Amino acid sequence: MKQVLILEDDVEILDLLKQKCEEYQCHVDCAKTKEDFIMLLNKNKYDFLLCDYCINETNLINVLQSYSGCKNKLNIILMTGLVLDNNDFNNLKEYNLIDCIDKPFNLNNIICLLEKHKLL
Repeated sequence: MKQVLILEDDVEILDLLKQKCEEYQCHVDCAKTKEDFIMLLNKNKYDFLLCDYCINETNLINVLQSYSGCKNKLNIILMTGLVLDNNDFNNLKEYNLIDCIDKPFNLNNIICLLEKHKLL
């Protein structure tokens, strides 16, 4: 069973992603805040992370800089409606960014992306 951590501050999107991953027999933990995300990440091992770029008053790069664990062990799928520059992508690649999907997205596109990377 795959272990998934979703970081998303939009409750509707979070619930949809959780439900879809559970349909594929994944165990899913969810975080809506930086603090919850870091606590779960330090406590558990995950096969992949689904992460929104903008979280409340901060962004994913700032959130990940608070993480003290092994950076290259994270498998991050980024979800964003923003246009990110090369510096942002390079910073995220340090944490093992494996792909990015634009918001708004179709849930089937997320599943295809996860299957492409053999995460489901």
